[in-house]
Amino acid sequence: MATNPPASEAAAEAEAHRLADLLALLVRMSGRSHRAIEHDLGFGSAFLSKILRGDVRLQTTHILRICEVLEIEPYHFFKMAYPKAKRPPGLLLLKVRAAAGLDPAAEEDAALEEKIKRILRKLLNLKDEPAGEP
Repeated sequence: MATNPPASEAAAEAEAHRLADLLALLVRMSGRSHRAIEHDLGFGSAFLSKILRGDVRLQTTHILRICEVLEIEPYHFFKMAYPKAKRPPGLLLLKVRAAAGLDPAAEEDAALEEKIKRILRKLLNLKDEPAGEP
């Protein structure tokens, strides 16, 4: 007798389908045929379709290789898939960031400052300044 998977397994499967849907959208918008992408990936016929439909379990290597063929940095794929965190980072991630000397707040502040500068330049009809100048 089959039992229902635990809620966390169901949630993980739903998330995998959401990522596959995002990949399918990117493939479709690339204008490339499945056959051409499968050829570049070394996949057999219809394997890409099986991945994107969920007939084949989506693996991290699939995401990375498809992104490579579509010339999308994995960072940008995952940033698109997860634009905002559902909750703040946990203690483990904070420890790892501290050990690695990473300060995400400083990066976010710099990006925000640059965005504000671009908006002000546009509003004031100023030309963009070369990188590195105030």
